[in-house]
Amino acid sequence: IARDGLIKRLASDPSPAVKREAATALGMLGHGSTAALLEAAGPSAGDRSLEHAVIYALIESADWDGIHEGLASDRSSIRRAALLALDQIDPARLERGEVVRLLDTSDQALLRTALEVIGKRSGWSEGIIGLVQPWLAEEKIDPERGSMLRGILLAFQREESVQKLVGEALTKGSTAPSIRQLLLDVAATSELIPLPASWIEGIRLALRDQDESIRQSGLGGVARSAESFSAELRMLMSNKSPLALQAARLLATLSAPLDESAWSILVESVRGKDPLERVASADAIGGAMLSSSQKREVIKLFSQAGPIELGSLLRAFERGDDADSLGSEWGGALAQAPSRGAISLSRIERLAEAVPSARDHLSKLMAESRDRRGAQAEKISQIVEQVARGNADRGKELFHSQRTSCSGCHSVAGKGGQIGPDLSKIGASRTARDLAESILLPSASLARGYESVRVVTDSGSLVTGVIARETIDAIWLRTADRSETRIARDQIDEISPSTQSIMPEGLDQGLKTSEAADLVAYLLQLR
Repeated sequence: IARDGLIKRLASDPSPAVKREAATALGMLGHGSTAALLEAAGPSAGDRSLEHAVIYALIESADWDGIHEGLASDRSSIRRAALLALDQIDPARLERGEVVRLLDTSDQALLRTALEVIGKRSGWSEGIIGLVQPWLAEEKIDPERGSMLRGILLAFQREESVQKLVGEALTKGSTAPSIRQLLLDVAATSELIPLPASWIEGIRLALRDQDESIRQSGLGGVARSAESFSAELRMLMSNKSPLALQAARLLATLSAPLDESAWSILVESVRGKDPLERVASADAIGGAMLSSSQKREVIKLFSQAGPIELGSLLRAFERGDDADSLGSEWGGALAQAPSRGAISLSRIERLAEAVPSARDHLSKLMAESRDRRGAQAEKISQIVEQVARGNADRGKELFHSQRTSCSGCHSVAGKGGQIGPDLSKIGASRTARDLAESILLPSASLARGYESVRVVTDSGSLVTGVIARETIDAIWLRTADRSETRIARDQIDEISPSTQSIMPEGLDQGLKTSEAADLVAYLLQLR
């Protein structure tokens, strides 16, 4: 009698809360309520709390045979609920064929759930080949299906059958451009190291394609194995292609001396007007294998570099045999650089310890950095006082200017970098003081989702940054100089939260108090 009353409540009570309680009670009663719970899974699909209660009740009932009948339902929401419950009750009893059949659906929720179940089981991916192969032969793929196809291929990228399928489509001349671009994106975001040979050949063909959009997509996968594409990258530079700058940056990642043509392109970019391009090219130079003469040219760039670029360029002197022989030169240039305040005290201290010949110059910088901290609280108050008189239009110009390079890390209305938080609506949640403090004291308050971590490897290396992405095998840290470092999990000795923001200090250096107030005024009106 109790069960009948609960089933009636679950089926027809107007209150979602009552339905949830009825489902919970039916699950506790065990067998005998399965058909009613499965029936409720249909209308519950739009109510996440009720859906969860129904599926949990099915799991609690442990009625394998009764729930299994739900896999044959003509309603996708019931098939999904049944699959989720069965996978929890006894995953070993699920058969590949019955789960693969669920992939033949237009219901995206069911498709995602079936893919998750298949993805947890070794060797089950063969069932998806028949599903996605026709998609790869289409002339055009709609965005929803394209997103699903990308997810499927990345989910099963380690399966040889999927690698072969992608490789064949990439190298086949009849593959539609939109499909090729999607597959090139899969190669660029794949975790495979190295990439399969057929994927590398597909990228090589893309870099030689007449269609610039295809070449652009091909460059995305080059970073995974740049040594394999040095000839194609040099070809893009020699032809004065619009992609020459990207090609030069990729050549800078090779474990070989940077040739003069790539060097010239990068230096010209660092001296250019586009803040995003300046920052990216400075990062490429900082990570490249440079000659002594090229390093001396980098030293000359210190006087022109913005706060973010300076930190990237300085990387060129943190390694290599000639770091100490050039120490006095770059140390002196750094001590005079307009953006020197962006270099953190801890970094200056490490450099002074590692490079004795630069120590005298760096000691002055350390003293300067300590003195600046004492004056920052007063400057914050002065900025806040002047915000009411600030000019938001001038602040916008500053945000996108070479002087601040704010847009190199932050985006507004879809334009700018993606390293730091999107600031499109920052004014709705921050006060003038909050914003002034975030500029002068970026480590005082870290934005949620952008907290830094400190990683010590088993070789003793220290890397601080924001976790950009992670897998079972590795994590990728994005640092203040825009570089992204892969660290294998089996090489991590220690990982812990860091109190240091990847946003460099000293971004206010070179700005008048009134200009900083203009910048804050601009940020405040972003809502």
